[in-house]
Amino acid sequence: MNKITTYFKSLCVLILVSVSFSITSQTLKSVANQNNVFVGNIGSDALIQGTISNTTRKNAQNDLFTNEYNTFVPENQLKMKSLLFNRPVNPFDIKESDLNNSAITNIRNFVNARSGLTKVRGHALIWFNQTSLPDWFKNEVGNWTAQNIYDFSESYIRAVIGATDDFVTEWDVLNEAISDQSAKYREVYEDGSGTDVWYRKVNTQANDNGNIGFDYFFTSLFSWARNAAPASVKLFYNDYSIEQKGQTKADFMYQMVSNFKTWGSPIDGVGFQSHFTLSNYDNSNFISSIKENIERLDNIGIQVAITETDFRICGFSANNPNDPSQAQRTKQQNFYYSYVKMALEQPNCDTFVVWGMSDNIQDTWITRDMQSVNGFTGCHHPTLHWGDDTYTRKEAYYGVLGALQSLNQNQDKISSITTPESVNPGASINVSINYSASQDRDVVVIFQKDTSPWTTYATVKTDVSAGSGSINTTINIPSNVPVANDEYQFQVFITNDNGSWSTKLDNKFNNNIDVIGLPSQLINNGIYFIKKSSSNLFINATNAVGSTNSVYNTNSNSAKWNFTHLGRDEYEISNVAYNSSRLEVPYPQTGNGSLVATTNWNGSGNNLIWKAVKVNNSFQFIPKHDQASALDIWEGNNTVHLWSKNSNNANQIFDLIDANTSSRNEVNTKTLKNSSSIVEKDLFNIYPNPATSTININVKNKKDNSLKIINLLGQVVISKNIKETNIDIITIDISNLKSGVYFIRINDVIEKFLKK
Repeated sequence: MNKITTYFKSLCVLILVSVSFSITSQTLKSVANQNNVFVGNIGSDALIQGTISNTTRKNAQNDLFTNEYNTFVPENQLKMKSLLFNRPVNPFDIKESDLNNSAITNIRNFVNARSGLTKVRGHALIWFNQTSLPDWFKNEVGNWTAQNIYDFSESYIRAVIGATDDFVTEWDVLNEAISDQSAKYREVYEDGSGTDVWYRKVNTQANDNGNIGFDYFFTSLFSWARNAAPASVKLFYNDYSIEQKGQTKADFMYQMVSNFKTWGSPIDGVGFQSHFTLSNYDNSNFISSIKENIERLDNIGIQVAITETDFRICGFSANNPNDPSQAQRTKQQNFYYSYVKMALEQPNCDTFVVWGMSDNIQDTWITRDMQSVNGFTGCHHPTLHWGDDTYTRKEAYYGVLGALQSLNQNQDKISSITTPESVNPGASINVSINYSASQDRDVVVIFQKDTSPWTTYATVKTDVSAGSGSINTTINIPSNVPVANDEYQFQVFITNDNGSWSTKLDNKFNNNIDVIGLPSQLINNGIYFIKKSSSNLFINATNAVGSTNSVYNTNSNSAKWNFTHLGRDEYEISNVAYNSSRLEVPYPQTGNGSLVATTNWNGSGNNLIWKAVKVNNSFQFIPKHDQASALDIWEGNNTVHLWSKNSNNANQIFDLIDANTSSRNEVNTKTLKNSSSIVEKDLFNIYPNPATSTININVKNKKDNSLKIINLLGQVVISKNIKETNIDIITIDISNLKSGVYFIRINDVIEKFLKK
């Protein structure tokens, strides 16, 4: 049947189709870009590799990704079977060099050749399915322990993200982990084969109490991915039949994700695969129940992406090979229109991906694999384009285009926000916002907890006029915000004048924000002697206003300096003997020989601010106004001045000695860091994480004799001598600790874990 002819014959009776023809000069991509949303499709192995034999089809597919889509999903090339088809030398310590880098290079080249592909979804890191796993893995994994599976998974995630972080913008970290049969995690293949899911062992070996082992493992997957990925990369759980609120699998998903958020897991979003048939559209509550599900996920700070859409038309048989009727095609168009419009109108959903380039058997798994599965006999025609060589647009295409076009009616958008990933209590934080407004509106920035009860600590509102624009707004973080890692968010929304969250028109947020308190400062606020590391010379104030000098081995108050942290390792340094007199470079001077003095001027110039730089266990101090120079003692005449910055110049290297102790012991200035910033991450690992009663710590190098567990206030709550132990795995009882985030420090390396 000639699809084009049939389409034009039906034009006069199809309201949606007739409307869509008024915008045929536009493409899915052009309208999506206008509305700051993402529309995409999958690329087959052959497309990515450039091996499609039919030149017309190959050109047509390339044109679609040039003209129609701003989002790209490699269909198979980022699955484990593709990336790890050869057995690594050590499956429990996978390196980037173990991966199939030719597959990664092919994807990178494909994306780079199409400048309009602004989003690339990585699908998928951890998936149970036999077809996604390499043969060597299936042969060996049955003999692995739970720890083996942990080690394999962590190193695999780290390697894959490290090899792709220049072009993958979001990952399906975990795919299809929830059972189809009941409210539980998947434990067997549910197609009747009875084969164990390979990661099931982490549950059976870790504990004998329900889903706790699964929870430990799944939350760890997201933590490992977060540690490996740039902050801009979003992390998703992806599954099918989780779309409708009130359905067993969907409600289990919601509880799972809620728990993950409560436990501090860095999960960003959930992918609704959206494999449906036209019969779903007959249910009047179908679209509304999905909307309610998206809304409740928004309420807990979770984004939603529509990730694998195909709306199949079923009921075909060998005796009925004809194309769908016009009524079926119109119904499919209306289904696409309603679903896409509803989803992309939600403030936490900006992505819609179709799973299949056309209805051709080479392009859609429905025709290949689903013709007689689950009673959907002869399911066909699920995509937006006919299966001909030129990929002719179907009515379904115009359903999606019409839905995207309808979004133009709402021009109130928060297009993007830029915030820091961590803040200090008492700091003033700049938030950059791009927006569009249909009329005079308010743009509101909130700093709050990112879990219930969503405690708000700071709010700032900015009036904006109609049109598109950018604003930079300052939000002040209160000094009493509790220190915590990954527990806060910046929420930005646009609303009507004097509106509130309940009347928001659009929003975006950045979560997993740290509040870093005193334990994370390079130097804790306090009073110190500033001593030259290579001799007993101390920096000394000669007067409230005037030059400083260096003196030998003094205990005088004039050699005591009060350090006040200003953020970003910057400090104000004032003298104890001369109240309110601060260390400065006068006037300000710059360059070699500029004398360093004290002043009682109450200004805030950069010549009064010093940046501390760690040099081994000592410090170098850089004046903020002249960052090519450093604080320097010319020992020959005891002059304190600036000189060209050089960390190998002993005249510029200083120790800080606590002025409140008679022994003047050097202050402990080690920085408490997030595990993602630790270079020596492989010195030890923690299993399980999160934990309830005990944790096992695999220590690979006992250079130190001290293991400490530290709470978010910097207090040591458990301390253990490990130097003399003869075993590498140390078990710690944490049953008496309160629930929350803790840090383990060994050899000045710090890792984070969650006590449930």
